[in-house]
Amino acid sequence: MFTLLKLGYDLLDKSKLLNEQEPAITGDLAQSMNTVKRRPGQPQWMYNLAVHDDPPLNTTSRRGKYRPRADLTIELTGASAYWEFTFEAKRFYERSGVSEYLGRNGLGMFVCGIYAPDAQDVGMLGYVQYKNIAYWEEKLFQTMAQNSPRAEAYVKGLSTFHTRHNRDNGSAFLVHHALLLFQ
Repeated sequence: MFTLLKLGYDLLDKSKLLNEQEPAITGDLAQSMNTVKRRPGQPQWMYNLAVHDDPPLNTTSRRGKYRPRADLTIELTGASAYWEFTFEAKRFYERSGVSEYLGRNGLGMFVCGIYAPDAQDVGMLGYVQYKNIAYWEEKLFQTMAQNSPRAEAYVKGLSTFHTRHNRDNGSAFLVHHALLLFQ
């Protein structure tokens, strides 16, 4: 899944997304991921993934257009086992950063159980539009020290790490973070 994320990211013209809002970036990323997986000759696992931009969720009592919407979901299809991986995305730019990423409408959506309430693994995407990845990664590591941040090389050329958290209901989950540079 992170391989597909990286391949989709590599297709993007990052300089054109420098000042874009998160929904536009996520939409372009989902589109490029779908472009990659539709190319002939891709590994079979890639064809079995469905990438959804801004899908509505049925995890609260809200209905219709008022349902919560995850930023990006990758779903395993065409196999006997089903799983879904949900990402929330936030921008790191001059006036925004760690507090939004970790706050109520960022990572907090997983902590409170609105996004992926039963998942053991979820994802956070950080769109770096100001400074560099090392700067924001250091700030995140400092802020989340109690969550044991650990750098992981999921895919070469992709800045990734994971942290451990507990939901408000006490269930534990692992967050896989990927920081993507848009400059």
